[in-house]
Amino acid sequence: MAFIMKLTFKKIAALGVLALGSMSASAVTLDFENYLTGDQISDGFTGSNVTAYEEDGFTLSSSGDQNEYHTDIFGSAFENDVANGSDNFGWCGSVCFESPVQISINKTNGGSFGLSSIDLAIPYYGNDITDPQAIIAVTVLGFFADNTYISKFLFPTDEWNTYVFSGFDDLIRVDVLGQGPTFVMDNIVLVPEPATLLLLGLGLAGLGFARRKKES
Repeated sequence: MAFIMKLTFKKIAALGVLALGSMSASAVTLDFENYLTGDQISDGFTGSNVTAYEEDGFTLSSSGDQNEYHTDIFGSAFENDVANGSDNFGWCGSVCFESPVQISINKTNGGSFGLSSIDLAIPYYGNDITDPQAIIAVTVLGFFADNTYISKFLFPTDEWNTYVFSGFDDLIRVDVLGQGPTFVMDNIVLVPEPATLLLLGLGLAGLGFARRKKES
C-alpha cells in the first residue's frame, strides 16, 4: 500500500510538472485583428480613442489624455509606407505631452507572464520630427512582483522591425514608453505563466517527498 501511495504521489507531481511545461509554452500573439469591422471602420481607424483594449486574456491601457492625443487601433491600410497587412496599435509619444505616454500591458485577471517580442514602427516619421536632434526611442520596462524591473531600449524607424526580448519572464506588468513621435506596434508575443498550476505541482512534489522521507 505504501508503495502504491508513493507511486501515486510521484505520478501526480510528474503530471503537474508536465502540464505546467505544456501550458507555459503556449504563447499568445496580440495582433489587434477584428476589433471593429464593416461600417464601424472610418478614416482608416478600426478603433479610435481606445482607453483599454483586451485580447486573449491581456489588457492594454494608456496614460495619455484621451481627449487630446488618444490611443488608436489602425486598420491594415493605415499609412501605406508602414502598412504591414494587419491592424496595429498606435499612440502618440512625448511630442504630444510633457512626458512619454505609458502603454501598460497586464494579464486581465492578474498573474505573471513573459514578453517574447514586439513589432514596432513610426508611421509619421517625417511629419512628427521637426528637431533633427530629437531623441526617438521606445523604453520597454518589465516589472516583477517585488517591484524590481528589467528594461530594454528600442530605436524604431519608419519600417517595421521585430524586437526580441530576453529575460522578460515572470512579469506582472510591461510598460512601453515612446520618446518622440507617434508609434505603432503589432504582434506582441506574450507567454502566460500559470502560477496556480506551478504551486500545485510543487506542492504535490513536496508531499511526495515528505511521505517518502517519513516512510524511510
